[in-house]
Amino acid sequence: MAALIFILISLTAAVFHGAAPVRAEDVTTPTPIEINGDTATVEVKLYTDENHNKPLGDTAVTSTSKLYGAFSAQFKSGKAPSSGNNIAVYELPGTIVVDDAGGNLMEGPESSAAQAGTWKIEGNKVVFTFDKGWLERNPANIHVAANFSFQLKNKNVGSGSNASVVFPGAGTINIPTKDGKVTGTKSGTFFQGADGVAKVTWTVKLTVESYATNVKLTDALGDNFNFVIGSFALDGTKLEPQPKIDSQVATLDSLGNLSQGDHTITYETELKSGVSANSGDLIKADNTAMWNWAGSTDGDNKTATAEPVTFGYDMIDKSNGSGTPSDIKWTVKLNQGKLKADMSGYMFTDNLDGKQTYTGNFTVYKGDSEASGVKICERKLEPKDNFFSYTFPNNLEDKYATYCIVYHTKMNDTSSYDTVRNNATIEREGSVSGTDEGSFTPQLTGVVPITKRLVRSNEAATTGRATWETKVALKAIVNAVHPDEVTVKDTFQSAWSQKLGVDESSITIKIGDTVLERGADWNPTASFPGNETKENYDLKIIVTNKVKDALEKEDYAVITYDTTSEELSGWYSNFASVSAPGLKLKWSFTEPVKYVVNQETKPAVEKPEAESKVSWVENFDWHTVDGSDEKGAWIVDWTVYANRQKGNKGANGEFEYFGAGKLGGKPLNIVDSLPDGMS
Repeated sequence: MAALIFILISLTAAVFHGAAPVRAEDVTTPTPIEINGDTATVEVKLYTDENHNKPLGDTAVTSTSKLYGAFSAQFKSGKAPSSGNNIAVYELPGTIVVDDAGGNLMEGPESSAAQAGTWKIEGNKVVFTFDKGWLERNPANIHVAANFSFQLKNKNVGSGSNASVVFPGAGTINIPTKDGKVTGTKSGTFFQGADGVAKVTWTVKLTVESYATNVKLTDALGDNFNFVIGSFALDGTKLEPQPKIDSQVATLDSLGNLSQGDHTITYETELKSGVSANSGDLIKADNTAMWNWAGSTDGDNKTATAEPVTFGYDMIDKSNGSGTPSDIKWTVKLNQGKLKADMSGYMFTDNLDGKQTYTGNFTVYKGDSEASGVKICERKLEPKDNFFSYTFPNNLEDKYATYCIVYHTKMNDTSSYDTVRNNATIEREGSVSGTDEGSFTPQLTGVVPITKRLVRSNEAATTGRATWETKVALKAIVNAVHPDEVTVKDTFQSAWSQKLGVDESSITIKIGDTVLERGADWNPTASFPGNETKENYDLKIIVTNKVKDALEKEDYAVITYDTTSEELSGWYSNFASVSAPGLKLKWSFTEPVKYVVNQETKPAVEKPEAESKVSWVENFDWHTVDGSDEKGAWIVDWTVYANRQKGNKGANGEFEYFGAGKLGGKPLNIVDSLPDGMS
């Protein structure tokens, strides 16, 4: 009996072995031994699992399934490998694709087993290369066995078919096949052609796992659309025959067999006549596709519903006015929706309130802006009129385009802060219409809305307290927009992570000599962190009768309060902002105001022992110190910190450091005195 040879990777080979003598004078390269029915008794078994626990038998598999084979061959007398011809090859069938592999031929499964040669699977061939010396030392009949993994080469086989695989010397094995899974998605895209017809192009994407036979699809369309006859295509090619259409259902029996991969079915649907929407309302196009195939089961997912494609008219969009009270610019955009109206014969009308008058001309552009549009009409506006209109011609060249109209007005009282309004409509009898309003509120001008100053900070280094004053142009704000409340916000900053926040008990608000009462005339909001350590602060001034009366004599509200902080050195900063409903400000923030804490009268110097380092430097040249030729020295590295202040721990848990005192450009001299024995 011979030893057993194993390849313990994806292929295993077993060999019962012996050797045959080879003539010394035979120096030609022999033709490898072909393993087949003439040279060996061959057997092949197939399995569906890698461990060979599940024989293939009558089990149907998909064309992309991974299968596993067990091959064995007993060489016939005089046909076995020898030292004169030590290579044997088994040609696996071309109808399968075998995974490449390779390794050593080992004499038995033990770790101490001797190597008998090498093996490889490459290009559907199993090649055994035996060591010649091993063959000479082990004369016997040779039996080989090998495991391999593979897939069918032909991926286009499915339910009801067999793949016939002919293994040389072992005969034909029929592999039963079945369809793979078919999954899908559905989507739709809206478009409107030059003729104004609204359509949705639908795409059904089917993903075939391996192969699917006799695929059929049914598509159910929403009530707002009709199928476009002749528009159905599979993978870009028009379907023949086209599907059967019954009202809102299309049945596609002509898809046939689909190969592995992605396939797309596309078709168009058209908006039914009589379906309309008012401006702002949306038309919905929805769609559900269902499919099946010969190998499908009740448990398969065979339905895809598209996200509804929604679209509609957007007949008019009037912007708020821009500019100044003496020159307000208005822009109105027409027909911007996904669904475009035929603008022929539509009439645009603009109506003013009694606080403004027209100036200059109105201009009509094709396009959605003055900058990019094409001018098609310009006419003079009459200042005495409180409205104007424009009717699009019936012979309009671009009927379904977007248009915009630009015009100007001025306020009758250019010093007023009142809001002026402007109403516009677009309409045509029997068609969709629209209306929209714009407004213009002048910016507060002529006054600085809010200022901030530091009243005192002399205690900041000892108690952490500082006093601030915020001055709000409350009279101008109230006269401009007539708010019920005015909001003042304070934002704090610091050099590092010093804590800083408002002492609420210190807050006073005065308008001249009038002191505003907390809860009646003003209310604080809770402090909130701007970051980990800064407590930003808001308060609201309520425009009560008391406040209004006080503003008859005084223009400003003055807010005074204290902040508290740690006594850590560094800078502390504060800026404020003001806001009110309807208030337009070019700049609503104050400039930051800050103070600096200097704890030390002179910069501190630290020389931590823990940070000194001692090392031997073998090549140190003493000539630079004492002129000698001596080499080698102990070197001490020192670190000196000047003007350093330890702060709080940062987000990473490490202490932060910053300047202890402000040097102000003065020289900082550090004198370091070494102990005896050091140079």
